[in-house]
Amino acid sequence: MDTTPLNVFAVAPVTGKWVSADLTIAMDLYSRCILGLRLTPGSTKSIDVAGVLMEALQPFDTPTDWATSARWPYHGLPDTLLVDPTRTKVSRFTRAGILPETVVVDHGSAYLSEHVTSGCARLGISIQPARVYQPTDKSPVERFFRTLDDLLQELPGYKAPTSPAAERTPKQRPSTRCRSWSRSSGNG
Repeated sequence: MDTTPLNVFAVAPVTGKWVSADLTIAMDLYSRCILGLRLTPGSTKSIDVAGVLMEALQPFDTPTDWATSARWPYHGLPDTLLVDPTRTKVSRFTRAGILPETVVVDHGSAYLSEHVTSGCARLGISIQPARVYQPTDKSPVERFFRTLDDLLQELPGYKAPTSPAAERTPKQRPSTRCRSWSRSSGNG
């Protein structure tokens, strides 16, 4: 699990002001699948980390009105391999979930908070903090964040990660660039 500040501004729906956002994800190291994610305006709190962990353990149900092509297969073990839902009345066994042995996190206060550590302890999950200044301990997650940042550069609210002026105002780009990006990706 890891969190990154996104190099793109978002607009707060209530105030209409530009805000920065953090992205927190949980990734399976074997398959490189994103099991849970949360976009947080401002900074990430322990409740956000716990929410991502819960989403990774118990993914949401696919809405029935979604088309078959929009329903991605669940990552992990199929329902029939764990427990047949028709043979039990306990709601927590009605769908598949994966309980990891270990979660690798950074040294952020949200990850090492009492909220997250006690929740993991109750579930039998050990927390392994990555080594300080060793991005190779979570290299698949860091690579995902880098790829995502490359994609975000095409958005009108993108800000350069190293420019102090970019921290104050979003990059102004013509809207035609977004339209041409949409066409080239096959979405518009």
